[in-house]
Amino acid sequence: MTTNQTREQWLTGLADVICHEIIAPHTARPIPPFKVTIAALGNSREGTTRQRKDSDGALNEITIAARFGAGESFHVAEILCHKLIHAFDDCESKHRGHFRQTANRIGLHGTSKNLYAGFDLSNQLNDILADFGDLPHYKLNEPVKSKGRNNNKIVCTACGFKANLSKPWAEKIEQNITDDVFVIYCPVCDSPDTTTIIIK
Repeated sequence: MTTNQTREQWLTGLADVICHEIIAPHTARPIPPFKVTIAALGNSREGTTRQRKDSDGALNEITIAARFGAGESFHVAEILCHKLIHAFDDCESKHRGHFRQTANRIGLHGTSKNLYAGFDLSNQLNDILADFGDLPHYKLNEPVKSKGRNNNKIVCTACGFKANLSKPWAEKIEQNITDDVFVIYCPVCDSPDTTTIIIK
């Protein structure tokens, strides 16, 4: 990945073109003051738009999830379309009213949580991205969350008995065995060689 631009410069430049060429022709509202950045959002959100009152600079602060990298430049452009429409009315209409009308006019389809570019909008975005190139950002992979106690189980294949193990007990058992499945007697039906402690 080689570029003379920072990722924020790339995003801001792309957002500026989207505002002027795609969104502004379909709304009477003026282009808002905004800033675009990338950050780990730590949840399922693809991006956020903050109201101007939340910023000391009186800007709509737009954040794109850091899990999207150069290979998802087109999708980042779709996300920007979505988040910039919010900025045009300072997030007042949420996903109704002005937002929904403008999204429909520019060619965004789908639900509020899963908007995607239709045919015409896709062509527009691809033409713009041909000039911009790929997003100069290596995607940030979110750490895998450790599994909770409900993933560690005692299961009897004879009587169907099941019980959860706490994480400390599961770890203690795991230290004393070499395989992922440990055979013991069932505490309910006392059947040998049928009960397993599954460590995940």
